[in-house]
Amino acid sequence: MKSTRIKPPETEYGYNKSAGERGSGSLYLRLFFSTVIILIVCLVAFGAILFNMLSSYVETEKQNQLSSAAAKVSDMTTVLMDNYSPSAEYSYVTFLNIFNESFNADTIVTDEDGNILYAAYKGSAPISGTVVPKEYMETILSGETFTESAGDAGFYPKNAYVVGVPVYGSNSKIVGAVFVSTVDPLNYFINNIKGYYIIAVLIILILCCIATYIMSLRMIKPLQRMSGAVRQFAKGNFDVYVPVTSNDEIGDLAMAFNNMAASLRNIDKMRNDFIANVSHDLRTPMTVIAGFIDGILDNTIKPEEHRKYLIIVRNEVLRLSRLVKNLLDIAKIEAGELKLNLVDFNICEMMSNILLSFEAAISSKEIEVDVDFLSPTINVTADYDSIFQVIYNLCDNAVKFTNQGGSLKIMIMEQGKKAHISVKNSGEGITPDELPRLFEKFYKSDRSRSLDKRGTGLGLYICKTIINRHGEDITVKSVVGEYTEFAFDLPLAAPKKKA
Repeated sequence: MKSTRIKPPETEYGYNKSAGERGSGSLYLRLFFSTVIILIVCLVAFGAILFNMLSSYVETEKQNQLSSAAAKVSDMTTVLMDNYSPSAEYSYVTFLNIFNESFNADTIVTDEDGNILYAAYKGSAPISGTVVPKEYMETILSGETFTESAGDAGFYPKNAYVVGVPVYGSNSKIVGAVFVSTVDPLNYFINNIKGYYIIAVLIILILCCIATYIMSLRMIKPLQRMSGAVRQFAKGNFDVYVPVTSNDEIGDLAMAFNNMAASLRNIDKMRNDFIANVSHDLRTPMTVIAGFIDGILDNTIKPEEHRKYLIIVRNEVLRLSRLVKNLLDIAKIEAGELKLNLVDFNICEMMSNILLSFEAAISSKEIEVDVDFLSPTINVTADYDSIFQVIYNLCDNAVKFTNQGGSLKIMIMEQGKKAHISVKNSGEGITPDELPRLFEKFYKSDRSRSLDKRGTGLGLYICKTIINRHGEDITVKSVVGEYTEFAFDLPLAAPKKKA
């Protein structure tokens, strides 16, 4: 069954805008809610800790204040009992009322059985005939100070802080008790703070939402552009780029994205050039081969000229063979199947044999060859066939680009535990801006395009890959109008042990 894919409507960036907006909205909502939730949790935790600390502080301070006040009332009660008189009692009651007003407290004085003798409720008349709960009196009679915090204080109908202290007679015997209490002021205090705290939290949340919205837009907008650019890349359009609007990580990402786009454009251009070159290199020799073979078969070419044209056909076949070999090498390299067979061999002998194969080309261009071998025998450990290919490519390029009547210098020398090989030729040289790209796959310099029309830009890439697989590197130096020099190192072979 054949499926049909419906393409979404395109926009400026080549994608369904509503889908992009849903994606950005989803990202925004995740960022927004995660930020708000974290903030709320932090504010609630901070509020809980703050209110708990405030409650503990207020409770402790209030109890200390009431304890001190109760001790003063106890002392005044002892004085009254030791020196009782109506005027003294009147002064005592007046003292209790003033005391209650100043402390905003209620005071109760009892005998040792808990019967209330005096009671002052913020200036109200004393109350008698009420008994303090037995458990409170037991604590007082044992000589301990009684305290109760912000709860049901037994005979008090509302939450209060209560402090009870014993009253001692002249014989140091407990003859009564003083209870001082005040209505819990913490609720009012905390409720006021809660109101201000909630207002502050709302302001912080609003500011956080605004900041999150602004930051999300700044973060998401470049991502939307990148998403649109990627869709353009999928269509084969590599000319889009993302504006860099910040110096943060998003800006770095945009710059990296633009660099990637530039790299893709270069790769696409090199691929197109490669296809054009390969097509030309395949079509031209095949046309030549087919034309000459047809000429031989239909006797257009005379029998005495068959050898001449068969040699041309052979050369074209060898050219096709080299092209196919390069393509196969590239396929092996990219598939990770380029395996090295390391053996010991004389690099000087290999170089000499390769130079002999270029004897005709060297003679035709009247090139002066300078061979400088530190020793006629310098053994290295490497893959023989791969290194042969590297040196052959370097010598082929050197002879090809050496100017008429120019010079070619080959040097092999030992440097520490390595053999240093260099191939230097005179000629037009390579411009500095082209040197960094010289080893890129499919890359051909402008000079190469004019002088090496049959090249595909694979030779130096293969050379570099082979040398890198040997754990070494290949370098190039060039001065425009003077020379070009390629050099690389190979490990020397271990000396053979004598029998």
